[in-house]
Amino acid sequence: MVKPMNADRSQGVGIAGPDLSWRLLFRIGGVSAWIFVAMIVAGIVIAIATPAQPTAGGTATLSYIAAHRTLYIVEQQLWLVPGFFAMVTYLALYPALKHLGNYVIVTPGELRDRRQSGR
Repeated sequence: MVKPMNADRSQGVGIAGPDLSWRLLFRIGGVSAWIFVAMIVAGIVIAIATPAQPTAGGTATLSYIAAHRTLYIVEQQLWLVPGFFAMVTYLALYPALKHLGNYVIVTPGELRDRRQSGR
């Protein structure tokens, strides 16, 4: 007979959790996740609230950048910098989820390869 996964929780037997020696990385990863989300949301709000950039012609694009220099720099930073915070978040997810087993940290590419190979 198969026992439910949480059957032994009251006794505290056999419960594996994340390695707490990574606690600082977990905290930094959590903060990075919130910063990542905030920057993406801010980028979306600014992109919607500001005038659209010209899509045709190099001269028109450069004129737009010259007229809206600060706005253009802020928009670029709000699209590029969040990648760093996402990287730190994903780095912290590996040791946080490692104790749950390999199936939790499988990437979509691995899933595709496993389906194709029949595993």
